[in-house]
Amino acid sequence: MLNQKLAVAVMVTDADNQLLLVKNNYRGWEFPGGFVDKGESIKNAAIREVKEESGIEIDLTTFLGIEQEIAKMKSVMIFQGVPVGGKLATSKESKDVGFFSIDEAMSKIRVAVFQDRIVRCLNKEAIPFIIER
Repeated sequence: MLNQKLAVAVMVTDADNQLLLVKNNYRGWEFPGGFVDKGESIKNAAIREVKEESGIEIDLTTFLGIEQEIAKMKSVMIFQGVPVGGKLATSKESKDVGFFSIDEAMSKIRVAVFQDRIVRCLNKEAIPFIIER
C-alpha cells in the first residue's frame, strides 16, 4: 500500500525580519524542514528539524499553509517560527546556515518552488494557503 509522506518547513524570522535558510547538499538554499517521523507530532517535527539543520531553537508562531505534491504523494506543512535559543551551526544535513534579508534569500535560492514559497509565506492576505501541484 502506498502512503502519503508528511513533511514540514519553517520560515524562521528573527527580530530584524531576516529569514533563516539552510544550504542542503542537493537542493541548495531553502527553509529548514524535513519529514515527520513515525509517532512524532507535526509541531515537534518542525521544531526538531530546525534545530537539527541550523542549531537554532524556535517557537512556532503561525501555521502558514500546505503544499501538496500529488504525484510524489507528499504534503508539506509550512509554519512560521521565531528563534528562542541556540546558535547557528551546520549539520550532516546542511552545508551552510544563516539569516538573510528577503532580497538576499531570494537571490540565494535557486529552486523556483522555494522562491515561490517565500513569496506565499510573506503574503499575509493569502494565509493559510493550500497549493496543489
